[in-house]
Amino acid sequence: GSGKSTLLRRISAKKIPGFPPHLSTLYIPQEVFAHSHIVEDVDGDDDDDDDCNYMTPLKMVLRHGKDVSKIANQAAKNKIQELETQLDELDLENEDDNAKVEHICEEISNLEEEMNNDNDDSDKAKEALTFFGIPSSCHNTNTTSLS
Repeated sequence: GSGKSTLLRRISAKKIPGFPPHLSTLYIPQEVFAHSHIVEDVDGDDDDDDDCNYMTPLKMVLRHGKDVSKIANQAAKNKIQELETQLDELDLENEDDNAKVEHICEEISNLEEEMNNDNDDSDKAKEALTFFGIPSSCHNTNTTSLS
């Protein structure tokens, strides 16, 4: 290879100098080995909504969802700090800067709303699986039976 996987792992580990700190990344290896072990309460709640006791693509995504949320929230916090620094540097007496203040404040508000958004993780996981070409009919299929 030409080092693509190595580069992606370094980006995910935030070991690329100058890489924007407000971007969140998650490295997913090319080969994800099927998990045939029995899974207990993957989504973290105490209900009985798991259709089977084996690992499925949906459960794999949900299992990593908490890590992704932490990464996304940290990225949003970093971006908010960057925007607040930009606000501090603006001259409120300048008409052009006043327009920038409004835009920056709106961006901060959107980031804070995103951080506090309580959307159903299951819906996000299904959307991600579909985006990557995994049909909804396979979302709850035992990973050992997938090729």
